[in-house]
Amino acid sequence: MLIITANQSQVYALKNLSAYRDEEILSWSDAMGECFNALGKRILKPTELSFVWRQCVQQLNAPFAGSNDALAKLAEEAWWLTQHWQIPVDVLGKSSYQNTQWFYQVLEKFQAYCQKNQCLDEAQALSLLVAKPGMLSDCFKEKQVGFYGFFELTPLQKKLLSLVSGKLIEQVITINHDSPPVLAFCFKNAEEELEAALRWAVEFHQQNLTQKISLVIPDLAQCKGQVESLLFQLSGQQIWNFAAPELLFSQALVQAALDVITQNAQKEILLNALISLLHNPYWGGAVNEDFAHIQLICKLRDLQVGKIDRDTLLKASGPWPVLNHHLNLIYCSPELSKRSLSDWVSYWQGLLTQIGFPNEKILTEAEKLIFQQWQQLLQAVAELFPWQKHFGLQEALSLLKTLAQKTFLPLTKSNHAIHISGVVDALQQSTDHLWLINATHGNVPFSVHANLLLDKKLQFQYGIWGVNQALQDQWARDCYDKLQASCHHFTVSYAKESQGKINTSAFPFLDFTNYTAEEHVETFLDQCSAAQDKNFSQVPLPWQESFIPGGASALKSQRACPMQAFGRFRLKISALPEPSLGLTPIERGNVMHRALHLIWQQLQSQANLLSLSPETLQALIEKIIPLALKEIDWSRRKLLPKTLMELETQYLISQIRQWLALEATRPPFKVHALEKAMEIKFANKDWRLRVDRIDELEEGKYILIDYKTGLVSTKAWQLEVLSDPQLPFYVVVNELALDGIAFAELSVHHLRMVGISRETYTMGELGVLKKIDNWSELKGQWHTAVEELAQAFINSEARCEPQEGRLTCERCDLLSFCRVFE
Repeated sequence: MLIITANQSQVYALKNLSAYRDEEILSWSDAMGECFNALGKRILKPTELSFVWRQCVQQLNAPFAGSNDALAKLAEEAWWLTQHWQIPVDVLGKSSYQNTQWFYQVLEKFQAYCQKNQCLDEAQALSLLVAKPGMLSDCFKEKQVGFYGFFELTPLQKKLLSLVSGKLIEQVITINHDSPPVLAFCFKNAEEELEAALRWAVEFHQQNLTQKISLVIPDLAQCKGQVESLLFQLSGQQIWNFAAPELLFSQALVQAALDVITQNAQKEILLNALISLLHNPYWGGAVNEDFAHIQLICKLRDLQVGKIDRDTLLKASGPWPVLNHHLNLIYCSPELSKRSLSDWVSYWQGLLTQIGFPNEKILTEAEKLIFQQWQQLLQAVAELFPWQKHFGLQEALSLLKTLAQKTFLPLTKSNHAIHISGVVDALQQSTDHLWLINATHGNVPFSVHANLLLDKKLQFQYGIWGVNQALQDQWARDCYDKLQASCHHFTVSYAKESQGKINTSAFPFLDFTNYTAEEHVETFLDQCSAAQDKNFSQVPLPWQESFIPGGASALKSQRACPMQAFGRFRLKISALPEPSLGLTPIERGNVMHRALHLIWQQLQSQANLLSLSPETLQALIEKIIPLALKEIDWSRRKLLPKTLMELETQYLISQIRQWLALEATRPPFKVHALEKAMEIKFANKDWRLRVDRIDELEEGKYILIDYKTGLVSTKAWQLEVLSDPQLPFYVVVNELALDGIAFAELSVHHLRMVGISRETYTMGELGVLKKIDNWSELKGQWHTAVEELAQAFINSEARCEPQEGRLTCERCDLLSFCRVFE
């Protein structure tokens, strides 16, 4: 029997499931490759294909503002539209974008390359197979063929699949049995839902040892560590198996090696990168000179440096020979001339060997496998130079990281009773009891987005993913039907709220019963909700939800650039997060917000703050900080070095202790509200807002405070600028008659309050709020300005008009969307 999957990650998943252990499993690309190998043709692998498109872009020598990688990705996406979706090439010219001529030029070079090298990409291969179906006969000699995970079929793939399953294959595998009863539950939040599902799995397993239990978690990659931790707490032993391939790049062992190589390419090193590198257990010196590392890092932290060069680092490290030796090895200066990939790989391997990586920790069997995969990846990089291109160090390293981010680790084989997987990996897997959690709109079976190259009208016309809502809903229904057909008892649940976001169910035809985690899990098997079909067309689009998406943040983006607001909050476009070896600025800001919220939640007033002894206040802060650090995702905290987290804890304790000491110098005040949630109607639309803090001063005056961990200025509230309309918006819609607004700046540079108010208010040693002569008049002007912004956002005005020109664009991560510099 032959099983064909949609992508390579599903191959890894299926090969390690007991039900498919002896089967022959191929990805779609590999199956097509088998077809053409017999003809002496060659299909470009995904990595090679991306590489070729990039070379074609580079050969244009055109002054594009975007990076070659971004343009190559757009070109490849355009090629996908013209081939897989069978859209005529000239249709791209009907796009709303000003410049599409570059695609035609890149396309000519790509076709010339394929013709010269007698190779094809998957789209060309499929077109040829559809035209000449006889070419498939030798490849599908199997009497049974299973197709797995094909939700994202394009029209071209549908033609081929129909041809293959209808003429060349005698039997296509399906799973058929009577539909089981469905239990549907709705929880208050995602934490309760996850805890209830895991407790149910453990308790049900203890009562039914022979039953096979499956938990399906759509965002398993993000919460895998949290799931594993909760299961250990509930069971005390490992009775589960994860069916979710992991990226090679996410492994600490590989990250340590990449860190060494990366720092070798830098003249300066970031402090957070240095901390992560020195305390990584796989790199030399972490055990032998732990005290030296701590002294060095504390000394650099005291200096509040962001970057340090080699000489400063060696001078600060002191008389520690082993430490000096390793720091010198990091900075072995390579020749800056361009080399082939093979030469760079040889250099990297020599550097790692010289350091003795990995040399401080005895590797487990799993880590040995990861280390072998890392070596195989380096070898693959060395062989990837059929175009005879020479790379600079940074360019070669960038390619290496890209490959590491696309390489999956195989799963370990396991016959445990509880099986945990993502949605696609769970399809067509037979089980006794299955619980699908987090079944929210856009999450099952996967999240899709509009294509950036074509007008939405054209995309809807050709039925492209992410635009046709009915098609998305049908995918969700197909996913539901397949999961229901794969088990004898089916449970579905979702959380009403997760990370401050209100969710809607992916399956509106189910009636969900409200449950909390405290209610006993055995009742889940005693009830059954009747499923009622509903019209999919009634499911709202993201911008037709009852509440305006983004709240005050949408107005800030609308002011900065209408197209930015449209892309970020209407189309839900977001850039990939920047990698960080330590806490990101957003994470550090969230932790600071949470810590101050928890502290003032207990103190409530300045009088209570002043009544505490220094020892009691210190104990309170030290108790609060670990709770605040839980704002960081568990899987992220697990990857961060312990010493780094200790240093972050010390920094937070110091900052908050100093802040509270300054707040103690203010005139008497009470905290009126903390993290106050508001649901208001403004510009005839519903909005959800959340205020950090409102202080009540003497004589019943109220000041609104917003925490910031970066530099702030009141210029953002001036009418002619209004670059940050968040607090003016809060003033306009708040039920309280606010007398002032202030930023509470807790940055490395300042601890202060900056704001404006009806009267001059002193904030002790934190500063003074500036008096505005016409406060009531200013509020009225704010109301008019904010309402205009709100109405523009509601009307979907999406002009590309950056408020501060190039400066606005430099702060924006959607340049590949708007393509303003073209």
